[in-house]
Amino acid sequence: MLQVAFPGRTVDVTTRVDDEATLATLENELPYTIGGLQEGDLFVFYYAGHGFYGEGGNRLTAYDSNAVNLEGTTWLLSLEASAAVSRHVRGRMCAQTGPPEKVARDSRSNGLT
Repeated sequence: MLQVAFPGRTVDVTTRVDDEATLATLENELPYTIGGLQEGDLFVFYYAGHGFYGEGGNRLTAYDSNAVNLEGTTWLLSLEASAAVSRHVRGRMCAQTGPPEKVARDSRSNGLT
């Protein structure tokens, strides 16, 4: 699909499904990937999972999230972290589809756009 949308560009797609989509993957691979972006790169983060507004802000669940310990097993998308990712991506002159917390926001969110 991305090859059709961006003909002539190299498309590198990383997919994490089920037991590959763990909290460690979200916390480690995503920042590493973002840190490796170069000028002219296009970064798209598509998350098809559950998110909610909980302790500390917007959170994304992972394959290994546990309802008994949501704070310790979900990915917190803090304002500071989201702003840092946004600044980094824009600083590298990369397109961004929007901060990941848009996927997880609900009517009780802190109004991020």
